[in-house]
Amino acid sequence: MSSETVLEPSMLETHLSDGTFRKAVLSKPVKGAADVAVRIDVRPVLIRGQVQFQFTSRIGNQEHHQNLAATESAARICELAGNPYKDVLFVTASEEITARYSRKGMCTINRRAALSQPSTESAPTHNRNRNYLIPDGQPVPFLIATGIMSKQGHVVAKHFKKFRQINRYVEFIKDVVDQLPSDSRLNIVDFGCGKSYLTFATHYLLTTVMQRSVLMVGLDRRNDVIDSCNRIVEDLKLQDIRFQAGDIADYSPGFKVNIAISLHACDTATDDAIAVAVQWQADAIL
Repeated sequence: MSSETVLEPSMLETHLSDGTFRKAVLSKPVKGAADVAVRIDVRPVLIRGQVQFQFTSRIGNQEHHQNLAATESAARICELAGNPYKDVLFVTASEEITARYSRKGMCTINRRAALSQPSTESAPTHNRNRNYLIPDGQPVPFLIATGIMSKQGHVVAKHFKKFRQINRYVEFIKDVVDQLPSDSRLNIVDFGCGKSYLTFATHYLLTTVMQRSVLMVGLDRRNDVIDSCNRIVEDLKLQDIRFQAGDIADYSPGFKVNIAISLHACDTATDDAIAVAVQWQADAIL
């Protein structure tokens, strides 16, 4: 039994935000409460690329839905707890939290390990059922290092849109790689790599998922982001990937470039990248 005697939003919000929340059920309404559903079910949903939390209640034959963000959801659950709902069940990937209220309004909170194995999906969605090249539900080192995934392998709710973007991007990469020779190393240059979510994703796809030999180079003008990326390379002990600061026009690869990448490069950088990649006779330009 926990020592907590009040269900606070701060107890719930972390789980709602980090992708470990599974469901919540509010039940046993106070006798005599008017226009109150017998229970309210809460679950995460993906709506237009954003993770929200759907409150579903039924009064008579009418079902009602309300979609809220993480902070609002935590506050709403705590607002409903005790009055009108005497029982609250809050389930995460690792534990179940129950809050029960007596007739006098006293709250007893219990915590116990989750009875079932954690779900492999951190954000059940509207019409979401697809296999990602880089999966949710198992730890991916570069996603953890860049804050997109928790150490347990679940995508952080607020970063699910970025996670989907990364996976859509590597689908394009895979399509291109499938058309290149499979018996030699792939050399890839990413112009204007920035924080390098996609540079790391490409490296992970090719080395871990596709088991290819690669050399990845990320180029950007900003020394701070290059330093940050190189720290991740060092911390994760990644091989055959490096980052360096510099301008596109001044960079000389010293090797045959198979794929040249420039995504979200600012101002004329995309034009410069295309011009240089054509000059290098790169096999593919993305």
